[in-house]
Amino acid sequence: MELEKLFVKSYKRVCINPSEEQISSRLEGINAAKEAYSNAEKIAELLKIYYKLVLSKEKKDEFVECFYSIDRTFDEQNEEEICILAGCVLATILQEDEEISIAYSIKVLDEFFDSPIKELSDMANKAIIEQTKESEPLSKFTLDNLKNGLEKELVEEGSFSSTAPDNIAESLKKIRTNFTKIVNYSNSLREENCKCQEKIQVLSWIVGEWSNLFKKPLFEVKDVEGAMVLGVELADLVDAPGPLSAEAFLCKMITKCEKTVEEITLTDLIDYQTEEIRRTIIEKYGENLIEKNLPILSALNISLTVDEKREWLPAYKKAWKINPDEIKFSVSKWSKLIYFECIISKLI
Repeated sequence: MELEKLFVKSYKRVCINPSEEQISSRLEGINAAKEAYSNAEKIAELLKIYYKLVLSKEKKDEFVECFYSIDRTFDEQNEEEICILAGCVLATILQEDEEISIAYSIKVLDEFFDSPIKELSDMANKAIIEQTKESEPLSKFTLDNLKNGLEKELVEEGSFSSTAPDNIAESLKKIRTNFTKIVNYSNSLREENCKCQEKIQVLSWIVGEWSNLFKKPLFEVKDVEGAMVLGVELADLVDAPGPLSAEAFLCKMITKCEKTVEEITLTDLIDYQTEEIRRTIIEKYGENLIEKNLPILSALNISLTVDEKREWLPAYKKAWKINPDEIKFSVSKWSKLIYFECIISKLI
């Protein structure tokens, strides 16, 4: 119901006084699109439609067909309506399927492009907060005991007793229940162990105040360098975002670096990094960057195709419709966004 209210509220921004029939058909189309866009590749296409990024006409037509097949009056030229519908599909997948990669993608892309549905951005924030909460401690569990003297109840004078079938059925049921409990507990324990190991690695990294990529203490690293590298290093330490405050950790680590600037543009951030560092990062996280909607890592990658600073800008602007000279954030914010992008790359 909440998702339906979100759709109606958002839809009325681009369609004045829609009929009940029109609203019903669009909701049906959203459900159809949710089923059609259930994997990482298709979700990335939805994000491109929502943020109006470069996407082939063929792929865009696939999305439109989800609605046109239901309502032949659907206007495939209405970019604003299509954008809102894509956002509502993303909201549905994010809430119903708990697809956390969507939340991280929204957190990154919101910083570069207009987000027409503010509530979707709020949903992304809540999803990330929910995921990074500490999980409840594993609760103790008890196993169902089998009857004492069961063997005697099953057999009387060398033959099965009259109650044997019922006793066997009851015992098998208890065994199955116990086995399921043990497997579930074992899986939960394994997951908790992985999280604990990640926490140990992250805390060791923080306490050490050391850059793994630069192989030197942070006080010898400029904050502009740290903005890029520290986000990558934190992502290296976790398989997926877990119960840790990445932003707080990165801010703390940035303060240990040599302070040089308050804010920096995307252009200067990229050009400040050495070729060796850029190549190292791209080797780890540089696969299908445009397809995965990762603008910062994509800038790193494109910068490696030229010899001089700023020479990468024309190709980047064409691919992303972003002017890197106009995108300016604090070094700690850049570090957080790079961490998000690396996590997205690992998730999808």
